[in-house]
Amino acid sequence: MENPREQIDEVPFFEKEPVASSENFEVHYDQEAEENIPEGLESKLEEVKDLVDRMLDLDERTDKTKIYLFSNKEQYQRHIKDHDLPKGEATFDTEAGAILILVGEREKGEFLGGIAHEMAHFNPFFGGVGNDPERSKWEQEMVCNFVGNQIGVEFGDKEINNRKLLVAKEELSRIKKFSWREKEYDWENFLALEVLVYPWLEKRYGMKKLQGLWGKLFKERQNLASSIKDIYKQELPELEREFAADILKAETYKDFME
Repeated sequence: MENPREQIDEVPFFEKEPVASSENFEVHYDQEAEENIPEGLESKLEEVKDLVDRMLDLDERTDKTKIYLFSNKEQYQRHIKDHDLPKGEATFDTEAGAILILVGEREKGEFLGGIAHEMAHFNPFFGGVGNDPERSKWEQEMVCNFVGNQIGVEFGDKEINNRKLLVAKEELSRIKKFSWREKEYDWENFLALEVLVYPWLEKRYGMKKLQGLWGKLFKERQNLASSIKDIYKQELPELEREFAADILKAETYKDFME
């Protein structure tokens, strides 16, 4: 006769009741994932949501977001395959209102920064524009990277920006000239360069103007060059040159932001 306990354990954790629940989230995870999850996860998630909404200057989401934390890559990939999630929804699925995260041995800041990144994809700020399969997610991905990095730093990942600056300097030295959204560059290294643009713009001109730029890109669907000119009163090539010059002369992220 089968042990009832073993039968219960065969039920996947993502089909069980949530392990943790708060005003805006239901969290599902297995025992193996638990040791890598920060204490007080529910309150931290609510804090992260508040920070994300403030950065994007909008909060209209009323239904709870489900978060599934997977302890190993095989289980994570099997879930994606079994549920026939399209490639663009392998990490986040706006229709289902769920965030899927692969939990490794991450520090608290990196872990919460990753969740914030996916949370930003859900934000009504994008109005569904960034999730349209016919439209490139590039601009949205940059915003989500910015949000995730800022949250990561807020919760303790103090070295993330220095790491990105180092990669950005190396990439800029290789390509010689920065041109926003050039496609022939190595994607991963170029992303580390591009991801510093928004922190740089925020430091120089403030968060309100950065939110205004996002509004032009996502709500009004303007192209990048005209959006930059409308918000910052500069031609895009001029802004690109100034950004690249600040990257090259900086020794640390602190230097870059001064």
